[in-house]
Amino acid sequence: MKDRGLGRLFRPTYRDKKTGKKKRSRVLWIELWHHGNPVRFSSRTTNPKQAERVRKQRLAELVTGQFLGSAAERLTFEQLATTLLDDYRINGRKSIRRAEAAIKRLGEGFALSRAVEITADRVSGTSRPGSRPRRSRRPFRRSWRRLTGCLRWRFEPRS
Repeated sequence: MKDRGLGRLFRPTYRDKKTGKKKRSRVLWIELWHHGNPVRFSSRTTNPKQAERVRKQRLAELVTGQFLGSAAERLTFEQLATTLLDDYRINGRKSIRRAEAAIKRLGEGFALSRAVEITADRVSGTSRPGSRPRRSRRPFRRSWRRLTGCLRWRFEPRS
Protein backbone atom coordinates (compact mmCIF):
# COMPACT_ATOMS: atom_id res chain seq x y z
CA MET A 1 0.00 0.00 0.00
CA LYS A 2 1.36 3.39 -0.97
CA ASP A 3 1.88 5.98 1.78
CA ARG A 4 -0.14 9.08 0.92
CA GLY A 5 0.99 12.55 1.88
CA LEU A 6 4.43 11.40 2.96
CA GLY A 7 6.56 12.77 0.16
CA ARG A 8 7.20 11.53 -3.32
CA LEU A 9 9.85 10.25 -5.69
CA PHE A 10 10.27 11.99 -9.02
CA ARG A 11 12.67 12.50 -11.90
CA PRO A 12 13.19 16.20 -12.58
CA THR A 13 13.33 17.55 -16.11
CA TYR A 14 15.97 19.87 -17.47
CA ARG A 15 17.01 21.42 -20.77
CA ASP A 16 20.02 19.97 -22.53
CA LYS A 17 22.55 22.76 -22.99
CA LYS A 18 23.70 21.56 -26.41
CA THR A 19 20.41 20.65 -28.09
CA GLY A 20 17.92 22.66 -26.03
CA LYS A 21 15.62 19.63 -25.74
CA LYS A 22 13.84 18.75 -22.52
CA LYS A 23 15.25 15.67 -20.79
CA ARG A 24 14.42 13.66 -17.69
CA SER A 25 17.04 12.96 -15.07
CA ARG A 26 18.05 9.33 -14.59
CA VAL A 27 18.57 9.85 -10.86
CA LEU A 28 15.47 9.81 -8.65
CA TRP A 29 14.81 12.78 -6.41
CA ILE A 30 12.81 12.95 -3.19
CA GLU A 31 10.39 15.69 -2.18
CA LEU A 32 9.21 16.01 1.43
CA TRP A 33 7.35 18.77 3.20
CA HIS A 34 8.98 20.32 6.28
CA HIS A 35 7.20 23.13 8.16
CA GLY A 36 4.99 23.80 5.14
CA ASN A 37 7.87 24.12 2.70
CA PRO A 38 8.94 21.57 0.10
CA VAL A 39 12.39 20.08 0.63
CA ARG A 40 13.88 18.38 -2.43
CA PHE A 41 17.08 16.37 -2.52
CA SER A 42 18.69 13.69 -4.62
CA SER A 43 18.37 10.05 -3.63
CA ARG A 44 21.70 9.48 -5.44
CA THR A 45 20.35 6.35 -7.08
CA THR A 46 18.44 5.27 -10.17
CA ASN A 47 16.91 2.28 -8.37
CA PRO A 48 13.35 3.05 -7.18
CA LYS A 49 13.52 0.60 -4.25
CA GLN A 50 16.70 2.18 -2.90
CA ALA A 51 15.23 5.65 -3.40
CA GLU A 52 12.10 4.60 -1.51
CA ARG A 53 14.30 3.37 1.35
CA VAL A 54 16.07 6.76 1.47
CA ARG A 55 12.70 8.56 1.41
CA LYS A 56 11.43 6.52 4.37
CA GLN A 57 14.67 7.13 6.28
CA ARG A 58 14.40 10.90 5.76
CA LEU A 59 10.72 10.80 6.69
CA ALA A 60 11.62 9.02 9.94
CA GLU A 61 14.18 11.78 10.63
CA LEU A 62 11.43 14.37 10.11
CA VAL A 63 9.08 12.61 12.52
CA THR A 64 11.72 12.19 15.24
CA GLY A 65 12.99 15.75 14.84
CA GLN A 66 16.44 14.76 13.60
CA PHE A 67 16.01 16.22 10.12
CA LEU A 68 18.24 19.27 9.75
CA GLY A 69 18.13 19.99 6.06
CA SER A 70 20.94 20.01 3.56
CA ALA A 71 22.52 23.29 4.70
CA ALA A 72 22.97 22.07 8.27
CA GLU A 73 24.26 18.70 7.11
CA ARG A 74 27.00 20.35 5.07
CA LEU A 75 28.11 22.67 7.87
CA THR A 76 31.66 21.92 9.08
CA PHE A 77 33.51 22.52 12.32
CA GLU A 78 35.68 25.13 10.63
CA GLN A 79 32.63 27.11 9.48
CA LEU A 80 31.19 27.05 13.00
CA ALA A 81 34.50 28.18 14.47
CA THR A 82 34.82 31.00 11.94
CA THR A 83 31.26 32.17 12.65
CA LEU A 84 31.90 32.17 16.39
CA LEU A 85 35.16 34.14 16.11
CA ASP A 86 33.57 36.62 13.69
CA ASP A 87 30.75 37.17 16.17
CA TYR A 88 33.28 37.77 18.96
CA ARG A 89 35.18 40.29 16.81
CA ILE A 90 32.06 42.15 15.66
CA ASN A 91 30.73 42.47 19.20
CA GLY A 92 34.13 43.37 20.64
CA ARG A 93 34.19 40.65 23.25
CA LYS A 94 37.13 40.68 25.61
CA SER A 95 37.31 36.90 25.81
CA ILE A 96 38.25 36.39 22.14
CA ARG A 97 41.69 35.01 23.07
CA ARG A 98 40.05 32.44 25.29
CA ALA A 99 37.63 31.52 22.50
CA GLU A 100 40.51 31.15 20.02
CA ALA A 101 42.32 28.85 22.46
CA ALA A 102 39.15 26.81 22.96
CA ILE A 103 38.63 26.44 19.21
CA LYS A 104 42.24 25.41 18.78
CA ARG A 105 41.79 22.76 21.47
CA LEU A 106 38.53 21.52 19.93
CA GLY A 107 40.08 21.60 16.45
CA GLU A 108 42.53 18.88 17.48
CA GLY A 109 39.68 16.39 17.57
CA PHE A 110 37.13 17.84 15.17
CA ALA A 111 39.13 19.64 12.47
CA LEU A 112 37.75 17.74 9.47
CA SER A 113 34.33 16.90 10.92
CA ARG A 114 30.92 18.00 9.81
CA ALA A 115 28.89 19.60 12.58
CA VAL A 116 26.32 16.78 12.61
CA GLU A 117 29.09 14.24 13.23
CA ILE A 118 30.18 15.93 16.45
CA THR A 119 28.29 14.04 19.15
CA ALA A 120 28.36 13.93 22.94
CA ASP A 121 30.44 10.72 22.79
CA ARG A 122 33.06 12.41 20.66
CA VAL A 123 33.12 15.43 22.93
CA SER A 124 33.63 13.30 26.03
CA GLY A 125 36.44 11.47 24.25
CA THR A 126 35.04 7.95 24.47
CA SER A 127 34.90 7.36 20.74
CA ARG A 128 38.00 9.33 19.70
CA PRO A 129 40.76 6.93 18.73
CA GLY A 130 43.98 7.50 20.63
CA SER A 131 42.43 9.99 23.02
CA ARG A 132 44.05 10.35 26.39
CA PRO A 133 42.09 11.21 29.52
CA ARG A 134 42.32 14.83 30.59
CA ARG A 135 42.61 16.03 34.16
CA SER A 136 39.73 18.44 33.86
CA ARG A 137 36.89 18.31 31.37
CA ARG A 138 35.59 21.74 32.35
CA PRO A 139 37.58 23.84 29.82
CA PHE A 140 36.73 21.36 27.07
CA ARG A 141 33.02 21.41 27.90
CA ARG A 142 33.03 25.21 28.07
CA SER A 143 34.55 25.30 24.60
CA TRP A 144 31.94 22.89 23.38
CA ARG A 145 29.10 24.98 24.85
CA ARG A 146 30.34 28.04 22.98
CA LEU A 147 30.47 26.15 19.71
CA THR A 148 27.01 24.58 20.08
CA GLY A 149 25.61 28.00 20.96
CA CYS A 150 27.04 29.20 17.67
CA LEU A 151 25.30 26.34 15.85
CA ARG A 152 21.95 27.25 17.42
CA TRP A 153 22.51 30.92 16.53
CA ARG A 154 23.34 30.10 12.91
CA PHE A 155 20.16 28.07 12.30
CA GLU A 156 17.58 29.84 14.45
CA PRO A 157 14.73 31.42 12.48
CA ARG A 158 15.37 35.02 11.57
CA SER A 159 12.59 37.54 11.98
